[in-house]
Amino acid sequence: MSNTEIRRKSDDFLAVAARVNWYTPPEEVITNTRQFLAQIMARGCADDHAFMHTHFSIDEIKDAYTNAAPGLFEREAWAHWGEKLFGYQDAYPWPVRFPDLPAIDWRGRPIGKP
Repeated sequence: MSNTEIRRKSDDFLAVAARVNWYTPPEEVITNTRQFLAQIMARGCADDHAFMHTHFSIDEIKDAYTNAAPGLFEREAWAHWGEKLFGYQDAYPWPVRFPDLPAIDWRGRPIGKP
């Protein structure tokens, strides 16, 4: 691989990192592969997903999904990737920040109840 190819690949990684994580420098984002992949799945566009599948193995992507930090994925994105990676939406429980607390909305009402 030539220096130009290495630089272009590096620039591609940094561009994706800047799109999926806007609060950490891209150079830092790409150092944690598991977190980087989870952010691509949770926040990336179709081009970012294609990039991910081109540069990472399916095992790395599955590892990032199954070890995702709580609060990163919306329920819909979590279900989508469970279906895509494992064949069914409830492959793994959705990671939640405070599993022992009751789920309530902004009004203090239980979620899923009228």
